[in-house]
Amino acid sequence: MSPSWLEPSNGSLAQSSQTAACSVLELRDSGRMTKEEPCGRPALSEYRGYCQGHYKECLVELINRCCADPAVLFTPAEMIAELQRWSVAVPIRRPEEPDLLYAHRLRLVSDIIITELNLEPS
Repeated sequence: MSPSWLEPSNGSLAQSSQTAACSVLELRDSGRMTKEEPCGRPALSEYRGYCQGHYKECLVELINRCCADPAVLFTPAEMIAELQRWSVAVPIRRPEEPDLLYAHRLRLVSDIIITELNLEPS
């Protein structure tokens, strides 16, 4: 999958040596008024014209839109850390349980959590 906003334009990521400013509009509160203004943080060429924060937001949006599950890339230690971060009971590894089976059980728990999060009304 290669979304157009991630593809290099004109075949090159580094079009110039100058650092541009992120132009994503943000709401700014200036006391009495709230208005939209460009972000203005540095936008490196490898972030395709976005600042690092807005680039990450675009990546997360793409991951969510495609229903991609990054847990398939996690090691068992990373999955345990993620489950603990969400205050989810971590399955106890059974005696002599193979690594692959335990990792599979961890992924099943994370899949259930993700499904529940996606089903909750916004």
